[in-house]
Amino acid sequence: MRVGDLVVALPAAAVSDVVPALQLTRVPGVGGAVAGLANVRGVVLTVADAHVLLDRPPRPGDEAALVVVTHDGRRAALLVGDVLEVRTLDGAADGPPLLDLGALLAPVFGSTAPPGAPGGTT
Repeated sequence: MRVGDLVVALPAAAVSDVVPALQLTRVPGVGGAVAGLANVRGVVLTVADAHVLLDRPPRPGDEAALVVVTHDGRRAALLVGDVLEVRTLDGAADGPPLLDLGALLAPVFGSTAPPGAPGGTT
């Protein structure tokens, strides 16, 4: 997927859907990386702007898309510039860098560590 000038990948097992960017409902008082809420196939999801999370401005002409992901039982959609392809990567040198989904979503959801674990809630 493309986020600004970056081409990156996500673990395929974490991705459940890719849809063209939908109209978002803004949430008052929520700033930073949360772009809003979107109804994706009947499910309302928090949409995190990957451009903000990765500190990359959108590129002119990119076709925005929502990538629906699940991490530690939480579902969200990532707003990205474009989804270039879906494929299996056979090693580190085979494709774009693989994003750490937990680290990427931490500013949106807070820690994803289980309660009592380092970084988790108690």
